[in-house]
Amino acid sequence: RDEERKQWRLLNDAFMETKTRLASTLADNTQHLASVEAMNAEVKSVTAERDALLVSLSSALKRAEQAETASAESRKTELEKSMEKEIQLESQVKELSDKITMQAAEIVGRDKVHADNEALKKTIGSLQE
Repeated sequence: RDEERKQWRLLNDAFMETKTRLASTLADNTQHLASVEAMNAEVKSVTAERDALLVSLSSALKRAEQAETASAESRKTELEKSMEKEIQLESQVKELSDKITMQAAEIVGRDKVHADNEALKKTIGSLQE
């Protein structure tokens, strides 16, 4: 009888520990998801800015082709600056994409822990039956 109570207490302790770990994992995953969503929004913003710059570059290029010598050189300088800005933005997009990939890998790892915890809960549940 005491042995049975001891085993039930151990199972209950294991269950509570698993429940606590699951709650912690859920909180971590929620926090990481919010972080990934924020980075995704930033990537979209940078991408929109880059797209707007591409439109501007295209327009500037057409004007530069039609311009005469001095003004053409001035517009060429403008275009070069825009291209440098685009290269910087593409670099930022790549960095943010890499961060998102790393965050996603962390979330997948946490999901694995969550799946392991779920399997443990099922095992405990079957042991309780």
